[in-house]
Amino acid sequence: MKDQSNNVNWLLLIISMFVASVGIFQLGYIIGAASFSNDFSFNQVGLLQIGLIGSGIWGVSEFVRSLKKLKAVSKST
Repeated sequence: MKDQSNNVNWLLLIISMFVASVGIFQLGYIIGAASFSNDFSFNQVGLLQIGLIGSGIWGVSEFVRSLKKLKAVSKST
């Protein structure tokens, strides 16, 4: 049972790392567009982009939580 939990934590770590990177890239795209475009408006930011940034925030927090879980499991063994 401990091995299954450890595998789930590793899978969650990989998924959250991917989701966090998508959110970070999307946030960087919006910041870059706002910084360097003369005709940028925040009305151009779509719901999908906001969702990707929100899932990126979740991904970062889940990544940190999974790392803490894996560290605690490795210390106990």
